[in-house]
Amino acid sequence: GCGGGLLERDALGKRICAAVEGIDFSPESIEQARQEAEEAGLGRVLRYRVEDINALKLPAARYDVVFFHGSLHHVRSVERVLEEVRRSLKPGGFLYLDEYMGPSRSEWTDAAWAFARSAFDALPDDLKNRRKLMIPLPLDDPLESVRSSAIAPETRRLFRVVEDRPYGGNILWFVFPCLDMRALRDDATGVLSRLIALEDHLLEGGWADSYFRLMVARKE
Repeated sequence: GCGGGLLERDALGKRICAAVEGIDFSPESIEQARQEAEEAGLGRVLRYRVEDINALKLPAARYDVVFFHGSLHHVRSVERVLEEVRRSLKPGGFLYLDEYMGPSRSEWTDAAWAFARSAFDALPDDLKNRRKLMIPLPLDDPLESVRSSAIAPETRRLFRVVEDRPYGGNILWFVFPCLDMRALRDDATGVLSRLIALEDHLLEGGWADSYFRLMVARKE
């Protein structure tokens, strides 16, 4: 959902949008977003409501663009939600996604994080803040990455993708939280740069598909 409303205020401040509607499951987040909008003098052009996105209902052909920024990978009903978004967009309207689109939480296998585990094991111990690499999924959140692997194919099925910018995460998403930041600042061997280069090599060589993507798609 929209959370505290930072994306909407930023879009209005940059004149990307003239008016924005935000939706979130959390009443506390919506209240915060409303307060922030009023304090920024945007109360007239920012509207919010509490709603479960899994049961999303939107007016037909109303919107020029719909944004998901780190929220759609928490949705069980990816297909239904994207179909509803398509219905709500005007002809030629846009869908903007900046999301984790890697394996869903039920799809994790050793192979899904083998590259990251190998990279972590090869690092010097003094650069690590733990001995064992962990999958970065909050176990107390059953909706984290619940249907994430469905996002990209469903977007391609329902829309014409005009921009698709993968930005990795196959190694860094796992390894970075397990690094000692103080030791990393003093690291003269450029470990972080080498990890980034390794991840880029895997993606460019087709050895792995990016876990994070920015996609812009259009309703035909």
